Amino acid sequence: MPQDKIDLDLVRREFENWQSFLNNTIGVLAFTLGLASLGTHSPDFNAALSVAFLLTVSYSARQLFPTTYKKLRDKKNKSEEEEIVFKGLTKHHFSIHKYAVYTLGYSFLVFIATSPHWETIFPALTSYIYGPLP
Repeated sequence: MPQDKIDLDLVRREFENWQSFLNNTIGVLAFTLGLASLGTHSPDFNAALSVAFLLTVSYSARQLFPTTYKKLRDKKNKSEEEEIVFKGLTKHHFSIHKYAVYTLGYSFLVFIATSPHWETIFPALTSYIYGPLP
């Protein structure tokens, strides 16, 4: 990145697009797939397949990640101003509350996928995940 001024409005728009994609696409889809997995005979396996699918979708959408931030991150010799801007952007745009839907949706799906490991800690989880025992 040249010694030009960093267009913070452009960076903001890029992060808004990335945040919108993660929350409104991946997060909502992850939660939906988690709920759908609960309706199957093997919810943990189906949730694990869904996690693999979402990882593939997320990887294929990596071009949506903010390019201005990526260029600044990858730059070897940042000026002092660029370093300050980079740290500020990182702190501001990677706060968890901005990605709450994504975090909750993905966490729910991963929780279902790993549910056999949680059953010893939360015995009531068995009836929630697999339905009432016969």
